[in-house]
Amino acid sequence: MGEQAVKTVGEVARLIPAELRQQQATQSWATFFRVFFMLFVTQWALWLTPDGMVFWPLKAVLIFLAGLSFVGIFVLGHDCGHYSFSSKRWVNDVVGTLCHLPILNGFYAWRAAHDFHHRQTQIRKVDPDWPELLYTETEKAPWYEKLAVRLGPGSPVGIFIGFWVGMLKRALFGLLIPQMPVRSGEKWKIYLHTIVSFSIAVVLLREYYQLIGGAKFVEMYVLPAIIGTSFGALLTFMHHTHEGSPVFDRENYEPYQAQVEATWNVRFPRFMEWMWLDINIHLPHHVLPNLPWYQLRTATEILRKTRPELVKEKQWSWKTMRESWRATKLEETGVGQYRLKS
Repeated sequence: MGEQAVKTVGEVARLIPAELRQQQATQSWATFFRVFFMLFVTQWALWLTPDGMVFWPLKAVLIFLAGLSFVGIFVLGHDCGHYSFSSKRWVNDVVGTLCHLPILNGFYAWRAAHDFHHRQTQIRKVDPDWPELLYTETEKAPWYEKLAVRLGPGSPVGIFIGFWVGMLKRALFGLLIPQMPVRSGEKWKIYLHTIVSFSIAVVLLREYYQLIGGAKFVEMYVLPAIIGTSFGALLTFMHHTHEGSPVFDRENYEPYQAQVEATWNVRFPRFMEWMWLDINIHLPHHVLPNLPWYQLRTATEILRKTRPELVKEKQWSWKTMRESWRATKLEETGVGQYRLKS
């Protein structure tokens, strides 16, 4: 007889050895120094590169690498949001806040919204990521909702502005993510942290601007930040947006389908995955959100060997990108259950 089918997220989680879930201080701090060192190196190289058309190919490469460095720092903060950087909560809070400052992101607000995404993955009109926008083929959505889908998950526009729209929603979560329950006392703590974090980031960036000048500031911060946040939105989008991916109404939610069947690993060149801490190897993260980043590859290979049918992967290409952009309508497959359809 064959192996019994895996039917719950917990059963998948138990396939991953418990020792992989433990934080390793040496690995965590080595990553901390590595990602900030990469950002420092790319910033210093951009500062030293002379102006002039002949140097623009080199500058373009350095700006791209600086953008990937921003992604790596953000993903390290993402680990802190899941308390997988350190066994001490306050260390996760401090490092996470520091990692999110360069892109003007309030760490506490982001963590609350991201945890909500993990609890409500693929729930239509609830999950604060892309599924919040989706509508069915038979639904008479207002024109502005259809426009939001066309420009958001349905076009390159969403990749370029998705992070910043998400940041605004998280900063004003009481108004823009009203479906996310937050206790009154906790709400004001999050708002205060966002205001303080944003103020510190603005002061630091203003000082940086005055130190290096406007042209260098665009090269060394603005363009890398655009690249970094665009890749962040791209990864968030492609992990869960594929032809046939399941989506649910809240009352008909199926956790296994949402967390396992809807989650794909989208592969990129190895050096890019190294720069952003393998976050695109995404299935084990949704099975065990507090799994440290440096165990994602090992966990995936364990799942691939024990239950290969669980691991869905595709190589990123412009073709796969276009396929995801087209898969923005919902085809009803049952009561309150849907599949993404081109």
